[in-house]
Amino acid sequence: YKVTLPDLYEQEEYRRGDWASIPEGPPWAVDAWGLGCLIQEVYRGVPLSRTDQLRETDHIPQVLLKDYQKLLGSQPARRYNPKKLVENSSLFANKLVETITFLDNLTLKDSIEKEQFFRHLPRVLEGLAKAPVEKKILPQICESLVFATAPALAVSPMLHAARDLPDAV
Repeated sequence: YKVTLPDLYEQEEYRRGDWASIPEGPPWAVDAWGLGCLIQEVYRGVPLSRTDQLRETDHIPQVLLKDYQKLLGSQPARRYNPKKLVENSSLFANKLVETITFLDNLTLKDSIEKEQFFRHLPRVLEGLAKAPVEKKILPQICESLVFATAPALAVSPMLHAARDLPDAV
């Protein structure tokens, strides 16, 4: 039996050859492991290069850390159900999608909605992963300022989003 994933993403039981534990696990055990890998890559900002990086948790938000560790449990039967994680975690209220959707539809918003959104945006950005803020939201804010679809107060969230970027050479 061979998994079609790169070795890097194979669950612990596959790498150990512990085939007896696989049928004992719930149907979502494989998905739980995959979601754990995805969470690691999203919050790290780069793809995994070694399996042991899954143990590095300093960049995982504290509110997600316990559930993240349960997703990657060494016993498939005890892995956390990804559905419960998505339903119960405050991180999956999905401010990222709401923010990107608002920016995508900025031209359809009135000036009051825009002002309110950009006034609260720095606080929202604090709770989002660094990579999507820098690679998706920041370019959208810049573009909205260039084409004058955003109010002048959008400069503050733009600078906030760009604060950790390296200086240009």
